[in-house]
This record gives sequence, structure tokens and C-alpha cells, in this order.
Amino acid sequence: MGSIGFHSLKNYTMPTDEGITEKCPGLRYLRTLVLTGYGINDISLLSALGLGTDTGLSNLEKLDLTSNGFNSTIFSSLKHFPSLKHLDLKNNDIVGNIEMSYIIALSNLNLRMNNFESFVTTKR
Repeated sequence: MGSIGFHSLKNYTMPTDEGITEKCPGLRYLRTLVLTGYGINDISLLSALGLGTDTGLSNLEKLDLTSNGFNSTIFSSLKHFPSLKHLDLKNNDIVGNIEMSYIIALSNLNLRMNNFESFVTTKR
């Protein structure tokens, strides 16, 4: 359906107590979300949008988190986006190794301008 970029919402305050999905039930139809350059460093903002819920971001296909402060823990949260195919994490704080099982379903992953070492597979 459409995309949303928070650059056009400079004075927007994210409701956390009532849940944004109750106020914006159409988020379940959102395909693209762009949150670039906001210094976001954890998944809590995306949780406020309804991660893992029927009304949340379950149909999200493209997520652009360029120029924020995410680290490698972002990858374990990808399971909350079952439709995600494109992830842009350019210019974040990703270091160390990236577990392949977290990113295997992505068809496009941008990790430029990070300091990660390699992709690894952990035996379970």
C-alpha cells in the first residue's frame, strides 16, 4: 500500500500507552517504512508500531533504518517481520558477526558503513 517516512512528521509524538495500532489500524497494510537519521538505537520504536501483532507491521516488505544507532541485536528482531525482503541498515553501529539464520529470508540487505566482521552459522 504506501510508505511512511517520519521526516514529514517532525512534531509527531509516538503514543506508547494506548498503542499506535489502535489509532492507526492501517499499519498492517504498510509495505515500506523509512526511518532514516533519527538516532534510533533499539527496537522499541518498532514495537510501539505493533511488532508481532495482527494489526502491526506483519506485511512490511521494506524497512530503511539508515543512519541510526542500531547494533547487531536488531537481527534477532527480524522474526517479527515475516514479509520483510529489503532491509537497509547502512551507517549504523553494527559490529561483530551476523548470524545467517536471521537474514536468510532477505533478498536485499544493505550493511555498508558498518564494522561487522562476517556472516556466521551457529549450530543449534
